[in-house]
Amino acid sequence: MKPAYFLITISIVLLFFLVELFNPFLKSIFVATLLTIATNSMHQKIERSIKNRVLSTSIITFAMASLFFIPILYCIISFATYFNQVNQVTLVNNLNEIKISFFSLLKEFSFLNEKRATFVTLTLNGELRGCIGSLVATKTLLDDLISNSYMAAFEDPRFFELRAEEFEKVDIEISLLTKPKKIDYLDLNDLKKQIIPNKHGVILEFKAKRSTFLPQVWQQLPNFDDFFSQLCYKGGFEVDENFRPDIYIYEVEKIK
Repeated sequence: MKPAYFLITISIVLLFFLVELFNPFLKSIFVATLLTIATNSMHQKIERSIKNRVLSTSIITFAMASLFFIPILYCIISFATYFNQVNQVTLVNNLNEIKISFFSLLKEFSFLNEKRATFVTLTLNGELRGCIGSLVATKTLLDDLISNSYMAAFEDPRFFELRAEEFEKVDIEISLLTKPKKIDYLDLNDLKKQIIPNKHGVILEFKAKRSTFLPQVWQQLPNFDDFFSQLCYKGGFEVDENFRPDIYIYEVEKIK
């Protein structure tokens, strides 16, 4: 094999594994594209064979039809497989798998198709074990819940991935957020008059940084000054005389 062909082959294999790692559906498109390129090359060889009368008419007809339909068939099969995976959520409980259809859920509970922002909070033995959410509604309620549940369990940077033995004991709380409302304030005292502890969640925004506490956090930090001090610390804000963040409040509907 020529060095150039070897490098091309290695590059294609590496790209294949990268695409497989990040998105199986993109892999299908990638492979279908390679098949199209390959079949196009074979098509050109067949045309040359036709000119040279090397192949019989029946063989040429069969080969041409195969080269045309192989990439199309691969795309159809790949899309059908991907669509079936997307349409199902698999829950594993011990050794049993429960498959839930997206369409069945949306048909029975139409509100799951509404755009809502959610937070998913995991606690274990009364201690936080993961919390991930959305402040702005960009997805349907069902999609947002699935995404945030997975992230809270496996991708919260503050914790290790949730283990199977922990899953049996973990408590799950879902918070459905209202649309955040910006408040105008003069000073800290004015802010205290507008924010109601245990009712309002708070968002701080300042110089491209943002931090939030759900209303539930008031239970751990009932003092107003402590609440805002920890909220600023969480967002990595530098609190000085120039610190005047935009402040938003929202409410939540809790489901446990």
